[in-house]
Amino acid sequence: MKQLLRAIVPPSLRRWRTRRDVRRKAEALRAMTYPERGFAELYRACRESGWFTTLQVESEIVRFLELIHERKMQTAMEIGTAAGGTLYLLTRAMDRHATILTLDLEGDPLKAECLRGFARLQQRVGVMQGNSNDPATAQRVRAELAGRPLDLLLIDGDHSSYGVRKDFELYRPLVAPGGIVAFHDVCLAGGVREFWQEVKREYGHDEFIGDSGQHECGLGLLHV
Repeated sequence: MKQLLRAIVPPSLRRWRTRRDVRRKAEALRAMTYPERGFAELYRACRESGWFTTLQVESEIVRFLELIHERKMQTAMEIGTAAGGTLYLLTRAMDRHATILTLDLEGDPLKAECLRGFARLQQRVGVMQGNSNDPATAQRVRAELAGRPLDLLLIDGDHSSYGVRKDFELYRPLVAPGGIVAFHDVCLAGGVREFWQEVKREYGHDEFIGDSGQHECGLGLLHV
């Protein structure tokens, strides 16, 4: 039946319906705020949206968001936008005047429009496309920040040893003293976990890991 309907409905109409659905999901999320809705409820709304999901573990991301909210962070950058759910959660946790940048290799105009729309009050969300490992991209990020240091850098892009190390080398200098560099997937075998085990020896750090036996996800925080 689904194949028959796809054959009958023109592609232009299917695209229109998809765009309408995406915008409706974004509008529903945009209407939800903290503290009216707790971070756990906001997280679940993202997962259930189907369009703006997040691959974070609930207990880990909720602790992370509570820390961000407590510190009233003003500037953040996320490397690895993916579906945009983590960015949405950051807008709810950060200060109402915050500037939040998100960077990904791929870009879609409709998605970018929806992500920018998640900004609340006087926030600004900058949606950027490019290779985070490219020094030219780092220069673009500096320009977007216009001299402001980052309170938070979340590295969740290229998970290879080279990729995560390069992201740290390029963007760590943008983080203010007292700021946080966070890594996602510190429990996942491979480059991120290996680099995390190395770099955490040089800084004060925290690990938000839901289950000591898990082999994926996990948030590692460096206090710089």
